[in-house]
Amino acid sequence: MNLAECNTIFKTKFIYQSCIGFAFCKIYVSVRGMSFVRFVFQLGQAVLGLGLLLATIAFATKTGDVYSRIWFFSWLIVAFLLLITVRSSVLSILRLMRRHGFNERRVVILGAGTLGIQFAQTVQQALWTGYRIVSFWD
Repeated sequence: MNLAECNTIFKTKFIYQSCIGFAFCKIYVSVRGMSFVRFVFQLGQAVLGLGLLLATIAFATKTGDVYSRIWFFSWLIVAFLLLITVRSSVLSILRLMRRHGFNERRVVILGAGTLGIQFAQTVQQALWTGYRIVSFWD
């Protein structure tokens, strides 16, 4: 098998595995209200899991000798750092927008009884929804 065929196989495996692996590590869920440390931990877990999966497949298909270990580990580190940089930048922009009143929904709750108060408490506990309760109407 030549290098071009190995690269094509590697790229195809990478695309499928990254989609499945990142979904499994819950990378594509909302991060509103999540701490930055947990966010970085999830990204690291996803990149490490993807690297282990790719190494296992390279070993199983006997294409591991085509790729340098230095290249492989460099790729893992650069991918991790780029993911943190890009996703942190996007989160910072979204938080800045939210501070200025964008990227959130204002909610008016009809009914100030026990059910309305319970609903308001539930919404305020789920910060990731982006809802801000403005008032109660009875």
